[in-house]
Amino acid sequence: MTILTDRPASRSDEVILRRPVRALTITVAVLVVALLGLGAWAVYDYAAERDSAVTGEMQTLLDDYTTAWNNHDGEAFLALVTSDYTFDSGIGVTPAESQALALESGPLSDFIVEILGEPIMVGDGPWIVAQANHVTFGSTDQLGMSLLVVVDEGGELKVASHVWDLS
Repeated sequence: MTILTDRPASRSDEVILRRPVRALTITVAVLVVALLGLGAWAVYDYAAERDSAVTGEMQTLLDDYTTAWNNHDGEAFLALVTSDYTFDSGIGVTPAESQALALESGPLSDFIVEILGEPIMVGDGPWIVAQANHVTFGSTDQLGMSLLVVVDEGGELKVASHVWDLS
């Protein structure tokens, strides 16, 4: 017969410590597997090409187009756009020749464009390309979005229109 004042037999320290150590080991193992899975997913996501990524040829056109703007080079600008090109700044629509003149010696002679992030592209000809940018114009800084329509003109990509929207 057991008396209520009797104490249960004590467990050894080894048995008492074994359970928390085992639980901690399992928890650490699960966290390591989760961390490795997350790392693998991040590497895959970074390396995978998006459906909206620009092609190498398109990126070259965009780089040359931005360089023509930043160098205020009307001749290079005209070589990159179609003859019926238009630029819409939200204030008005400017044809190619007038835009080239404005870049070289007009009000845009101190205009600098900095591309922000990666451009995106949709379509299979003509293509619509969007890219965020930061524009410095005199003492004014503006964030905006350029939306370009690009066409294949005789095997060469050219900008057909450019709409610039301020944020």
